[in-house]
Amino acid sequence: MNFQDRFSRPGAIAALIERLNAELLSHPSATDTLDRWCRSSGRLPDAALAAEVHRDGARRELTGEECARLAVSSGDAVRYRLVRIFFGDKFLSEAENWYIPARLSAEMNRLLEETETPFGRVVEDLDFQRETLSSDVLWTPEADAPAPILRHCAILSNGATPISLVVETYQPDVLFFHRP
Repeated sequence: MNFQDRFSRPGAIAALIERLNAELLSHPSATDTLDRWCRSSGRLPDAALAAEVHRDGARRELTGEECARLAVSSGDAVRYRLVRIFFGDKFLSEAENWYIPARLSAEMNRLLEETETPFGRVVEDLDFQRETLSSDVLWTPEADAPAPILRHCAILSNGATPISLVVETYQPDVLFFHRP
C-alpha cells in the first residue's frame, strides 16, 4: 500500500500534517509533543519514545546568521548532535542540534555526550522557550514515495539567552498515529 492509500479522502494527508504542525508550534518541546501525539492515538500502547544519536557523520556548519541568532561569540564552543527519534519501530523525526555547552550544566553536558536522551528532555529543567524561525511543509500531493513531510528550525532559549539551534525534519511515520 502506498503512502496516500493509507488515507481515505483527498486532502487528508495535508490536513493531518497541518494538525501536527500546529501541535508542534504550540509547545516548546518537540520531544514532549511527539510523545503526546503518539500516546494519544492509542496505537503501539507498549512502545516508548526513543532516541538514536548519530555521533559519526557529516555536520553542517552554522551560517553567520545562525551564529548571530544563537549569540555565539568568538570564545564559545559549539557542539553538534544528530538524533533520530522513534516511537516503537516508527521513525518520527531527525533533529540536528547545535548548542553552547557553557550555557548548560555539567550534568546536562554529560547526558548529551554520553547518552541517547533527546535534547529537550536533557534541558527540560531550564523551562526553555522556543522561537520558531521557520516551519516548512515538505510534502506535496504529487509525492508517491515517503519523504520528509515537515521541517522546523528554532532557537531554544533559557530566558533571554539562546542555548540551542535545532532543525527538526519530520518523517511520514509520524502520521501513522493519527487519522483526520
